[in-house]
Amino acid sequence: MKKLLIVILSLLLLVGCTAKKEEEVPEEEAVEPIGYKGPYYLKGTSKFELEDLKNHKIGLTEYFGSEANEFVLKDLEQYGVSEDNIVYMFSYNDIIDNINGKNIDCFLIDSELEGAINDFRDNYNPDDYKLIKSYDVPVYEVDEYEEELKENYLLNHPFAIMLTGVDESVPPTTTSGVRTDVNILMVVEPELHHVLTISFPRDSYMRSSMYGYYDKMNAFVQHGIEDTKDSVGETLGVEVPYFMQTSFSSFVNLINFIGGLWVHVPYDVYMDQDSTRNVGQPYEVDKGYQKLYGEWALALARNRKYAGLVGGDYGRIRNQALLVNELIARLTQYPTLLKYLYMLHIYQDYVYTNLESWDIEALINYIEEFKEGYTIDNYFIENVGDTVNGSFVGYMPQYTLDIAKGKIDLVMNKKIDPNNPYYEEILKGYVSGGAGTSADGGYIGEEYDLRKVFNVK
Repeated sequence: MKKLLIVILSLLLLVGCTAKKEEEVPEEEAVEPIGYKGPYYLKGTSKFELEDLKNHKIGLTEYFGSEANEFVLKDLEQYGVSEDNIVYMFSYNDIIDNINGKNIDCFLIDSELEGAINDFRDNYNPDDYKLIKSYDVPVYEVDEYEEELKENYLLNHPFAIMLTGVDESVPPTTTSGVRTDVNILMVVEPELHHVLTISFPRDSYMRSSMYGYYDKMNAFVQHGIEDTKDSVGETLGVEVPYFMQTSFSSFVNLINFIGGLWVHVPYDVYMDQDSTRNVGQPYEVDKGYQKLYGEWALALARNRKYAGLVGGDYGRIRNQALLVNELIARLTQYPTLLKYLYMLHIYQDYVYTNLESWDIEALINYIEEFKEGYTIDNYFIENVGDTVNGSFVGYMPQYTLDIAKGKIDLVMNKKIDPNNPYYEEILKGYVSGGAGTSADGGYIGEEYDLRKVFNVK
């Protein structure tokens, strides 16, 4: 009995000491967040009270905005909401379908992406739903993967990429039996957020780097897109490691996916060059700021023969640059659209590229920085046309190539030789507004001084 009492007393003493030690442990200091994401809006088909949410189904996305789910769910627990109230959607695109199907009557949405959805989905209007609560979601640690992406070579060095578009409704990987309607060299200076585009008329005559003979550049793609990019690089004296190629159908589908492009259409015009070469029933598009969906955007990019267009193919490449500018503006406004394309792996249906997945992710993250501001300089290679054996050939004067080379050197090295005979032309930035007609005053665009961008005298 005595031994038993000793054991019991020892246990009680041990418990007491343990409790005392636990009481003496100081409380952990509250960790301050390093930033916030959002705001995220909890919205409903009606103005539901928070206390009533336990009687409703709430839609949360599994992908975009999912980082807010845990935070919001924990907050809603105080109102009796549990996992039983939650319906998980694949993405925000499923909101309308789930509401119409009576699966949900509340949902959580990223405020930034809500603007994009409103813009590219005709059946979503933010004002149709009532705000229940707004959340700024705290972030407590740096995303190490995003930090690693910032070390990508393309984000820290100027680089060149060839953009091409083939003239048939085929998969974007197609090279046999097609020609390139779009031939744009893009040179990016990532630190200064500057983009240079150099557009070539499709009949430009140059040397094939792969085979050594001279031909119109629109045929080089039949050797593979590598011949196009390498031939342009050889002509302009710059290494072009990367390419992106699209086709009629893939371009149309891409523009439709992002909800069209808002474009300042330069003049009233019939667009009879869509993906089906619809000459019989052309689109009629009015001059002014409006949204162009896939077929309309393609028609503007392709058409070179409508009445009054200044410069024919030379005018067409200005319209192509206009669309590239508007596409950059669109993705800068809603960079999540690019993330959406990448995460669903459907970008491969729209674009053929030799960029590695690591590079694509880095560039997607990088374009978000364009919201802070960026500059574009559109330059257009000139042609002196001639007919050879019944076919039009566009010879490129040496001065137009020298100006293009000078612009590339300025972007790549952030300096310019003051003795360059084309010094002033090289420093003249230009943003294409598209090609006008003779009646509308010809080319539309805006000039600016590149000295301010590159800090040169």
